[in-house]
Amino acid sequence: MRATIACTLGVVVLVSISACERKQQIPDAVFRQLAGGKALNEIETFGVAAMPPNRLLEIPSCDVMLNGRGPYRVLLDTGAGQSLLLSSTVAEEIGLESEGGGYVSGLGGNVGIGFGLVETLEVGGTRCRQVTTYVTDGGMSFVDLCDGVIGTGLFSDARVRLDFEVGELSVSPSSENEPAGVAVPVTIGEGAHLMAGVTLAGKQITALLDSGASRPVYSPDWLEANFPDHPHLPLPFFAFTIGTAVNPAQYATSADVVLAERRLADLPGVVLSEFDTLTGDVDGFDCDMIIGMSVFREMRSFTVDFPRECVWVEWLDG
Repeated sequence: MRATIACTLGVVVLVSISACERKQQIPDAVFRQLAGGKALNEIETFGVAAMPPNRLLEIPSCDVMLNGRGPYRVLLDTGAGQSLLLSSTVAEEIGLESEGGGYVSGLGGNVGIGFGLVETLEVGGTRCRQVTTYVTDGGMSFVDLCDGVIGTGLFSDARVRLDFEVGELSVSPSSENEPAGVAVPVTIGEGAHLMAGVTLAGKQITALLDSGASRPVYSPDWLEANFPDHPHLPLPFFAFTIGTAVNPAQYATSADVVLAERRLADLPGVVLSEFDTLTGDVDGFDCDMIIGMSVFREMRSFTVDFPRECVWVEWLDG
């Protein structure tokens, strides 16, 4: 396989995958008990909201109102599943009483969390009630860059559109109407992660579509098994992660990727030694790659209709 090493890879990677979902060891039954029979993540109204990129991470963000307080700036993460992750400072300000007993896993190690329900979340004209929420104990090294992370899976009863050209998030009812873009079937597990089939170096794999990762991330185990001679370039970079450690050295590589009928030739990305430990089986599906924001930024829009289990990718030059 021909491969060109990417020496121009950016220096910031945020991998928030899973973190709110995979290893928190808190069953949904706990949230249902807290809700006292009320529906979780119930969408009361639909609407649109401004979606500017975070200036440092260049990851989409939104201002939200929580329990009538705010606004708070949160990162918008298609890879964070069906959850809201907040700093302990914000939780205290909004009067969220959280219970302890869980943890999340990230590149910086395990971070203790509490869990609770935000009574109301408003993002633009969209309003949700009884929102499943995790509260960190202060161990997020990127916590000073935002007030939290919102997973698009919170809107798993709806259609969500990220318009990167306009800078707008819209949440609307699921519909049989076809939005603009190339349709890509996705598998959506219990955690509302978006798993899509892509072609990596000519082979079919499953990738996590994750706007919370600034760059593509490749599985070292998959590369070793399929292309043992694939070149890796040691590259120092700093990762803003969940956890207190900062990883100063990883590896860079590139490979041909095909997504939504678009060939992304020699796509530069990061090979993380922790990849397979962190992802494991996301929602029960093997994951060999993460599609990050460097790919999303080539899109005019990204639409996911959760009930229909389909996304539509509209490329900027399409």
